[in-house]
Amino acid sequence: MKPSRKNVMKLTFAGLLLYTVLMLVSEPYSSRSLMSVSDESSSISALDDSKFSWFSEMQEERYLNANSADMNYIIEQNPLDERNLRRSSTFSLDELKLDGKVFCGGFKCFFSSRVDDNVGFLVLHKMKGKEWLLDFNKRIHTMVKEWAEEEREQGYLFRHFYDLDELPLELNLKEREEEKKMLYSRMALNNNYHPSTKVDEILITKVEKAPRSNKVLKCGTDWQPFLEAKVLNKKTSKAFKSNISGELKAAFDFIRRHPCLTSDFQLLLDKEGKVYQIDLDRCLGGVKPQTMSWFERNCVTHYKAKLRDLGLDDTVLDRDELLTVSTK
Repeated sequence: MKPSRKNVMKLTFAGLLLYTVLMLVSEPYSSRSLMSVSDESSSISALDDSKFSWFSEMQEERYLNANSADMNYIIEQNPLDERNLRRSSTFSLDELKLDGKVFCGGFKCFFSSRVDDNVGFLVLHKMKGKEWLLDFNKRIHTMVKEWAEEEREQGYLFRHFYDLDELPLELNLKEREEEKKMLYSRMALNNNYHPSTKVDEILITKVEKAPRSNKVLKCGTDWQPFLEAKVLNKKTSKAFKSNISGELKAAFDFIRRHPCLTSDFQLLLDKEGKVYQIDLDRCLGGVKPQTMSWFERNCVTHYKAKLRDLGLDDTVLDRDELLTVSTK
């Protein structure tokens, strides 16, 4: 028997009430890491679901654990658990190597850690008209953690650079003008744009550093110059050829399970043939994903040819039909 709308609303209210009680009696979240803070978490408003409308518009084909499940992780599940949000006005920027090399994209910049050469920090500032970017980047951390747990349970390989033990930190730099001025002076975003010192809020996400020798792979990328410079006739050549087929297979299958990643498709390849998923926040909107047929035809086919050039079996990249769900 289908429950009435009135009963559903009652159950929903009861669930919210229980959640509130549990929140009041639960211990506050604590972190064992360098970025631990004691400031109380504050609430964050829900995102406009319309920003995800392209997910309902797409698909020539559907895949297991892809669209609706991924969106649930982002919109409905525990990313907004108040215990999982950290805000601070006292965290020191000393751990960020502000006098070192900084890498910036359209919205975020990467700073190396001053105390651990194996890690770094992505810094995103609050932007007028794009305030939702802070919320998106808090949510992506939880989504990646969910993905990682699922992949591990299923025995799949999922390489990424997020530090899943370290939650993103929202930092308020109000009345810290000198630190803010120094930080923003190093953040040269698109068109050499620097954040205004009138902006106080930033989000800091701890990540692992990418291997020094790497190549970003997109659909149609020619990796030959990278191979000739960093792989072929090197000590890593044997390891590369041994790893690359299985690594590409794992990366492509992951994208087949999560088609949102066909939006601005990109992977990172190192000189040992290991393949990493990067820029996973593109699943949160922006460029509309391609269909899976497009991905197979343009991306997978390209790298199958690259494997053949290396004398390797290209059929390993074939799609496992068990991944698909019939839409008929």
